[in-house]
Amino acid sequence: MKGYLNTVIKVRVDKFSVLLCAVLVIGFGLRLALALTMDNKISWEDESDYLDLAQKISNGAGYVLADGSPTAFRAPGYPAFLTLLHLGGLTSPLAVRIIQALLATIIIWLVYRLGSELMNRAAGLTGAALTAIYPYYIFMPATLLAETLFTTLLLAAVLLFHLSLRTGRGKLLLGSGTLMGFAILTRPAAWALTGGILFWLLFITRYPARQRLGLAALFFIAVLLTVTPWMTRNYVRLGSFALATNGGRNFWLGNNSAATINSGSNIAMDAEMNRIIENAAGETARERIYYDEAFRYIQSHPRQFIVLTFSKALAFWRWTPSPVTDNNYARSNLMNWLSVLSVAPVFILAVAGYILVSAELRSKISLWLIMALFYTAIHALYISKVRFRLPLDAFMIMAAAFTLVQASAKLRQLVKRTAKVS
Repeated sequence: MKGYLNTVIKVRVDKFSVLLCAVLVIGFGLRLALALTMDNKISWEDESDYLDLAQKISNGAGYVLADGSPTAFRAPGYPAFLTLLHLGGLTSPLAVRIIQALLATIIIWLVYRLGSELMNRAAGLTGAALTAIYPYYIFMPATLLAETLFTTLLLAAVLLFHLSLRTGRGKLLLGSGTLMGFAILTRPAAWALTGGILFWLLFITRYPARQRLGLAALFFIAVLLTVTPWMTRNYVRLGSFALATNGGRNFWLGNNSAATINSGSNIAMDAEMNRIIENAAGETARERIYYDEAFRYIQSHPRQFIVLTFSKALAFWRWTPSPVTDNNYARSNLMNWLSVLSVAPVFILAVAGYILVSAELRSKISLWLIMALFYTAIHALYISKVRFRLPLDAFMIMAAAFTLVQASAKLRQLVKRTAKVS
């Protein structure tokens, strides 16, 4: 008993731990409050699709369409997550939202850990606090969409990646690659993030060439081992190794005569193309038709393609909500201003932070910049929606937090010097 008491006495709960707990509680409370107001409301077509797939899997029907035919139109990560909840008896949209509020609280903690790992604990805590009150991150878990799960997987993968480089532990790198593989299964566009990580490892880091190749190979093998079973299943059942068969449609949505930076998914096909799509032999054939049609447009309109692609890249980082899949929410000036007043300061502070940090830290967080460039490029080629960008906002928040901490430290120094002079 005495030994136990001595152990308890030696445990030191510092102010950072107390403040972090407070931030996590506040963050969870805000997300839970919104989830409760949403109740079992369904607002997006995507939400219904995900719930329907999870229900079919739970009932033993498999990953199939309404007619029982196999599908890969939606990537499997989020439906698998919902299936696990269904098997645990959590079948209502409200129950999912509450679980996602918990998952979103883990995102706050991951921001703290990443900021502390690469910068300092003050920056980590500040980043966590900003994440806790970031409007997009409060709203995100209240939607039955893949972004909350994807953000959690991405941040966990990047945290393990940085830890593996610092400690030299290969198991952490394998874990990072595995989590990135699950992120890809949730959002196939995460292949671009994987490419960014590999590019940074091979061309930006200063490790010996053999070590760089070894690290990149280990990471990439873990990614491949995670995604290959699903790709193999798609080849056997659908004749395509694609992670999801909605890529062609999204590519066409971003590259046709009616496409703009604001059109998103809201483009109707003409009667002839609609007939061709309806008569196609399965979703793999439909995907090829979409791709072929988009490439024909690009070949005949190269200048428009270049201008639109560049515009979509810029729009990916807009400070106001972009048009999204049809839903029951009406855009309002309040929503626009709330977005601007939250995103704009974070964006500006993040840019300032990247410029002002030390060369050593800039080298480390350049990984985030390269990932952002790769991810922006892939969405600029397809369709550019702000909600697809949201997982990367966490990295902006961490850079902005570091700027605030550094500015605060310099301000305190200035106040002390002024006090001494006076």
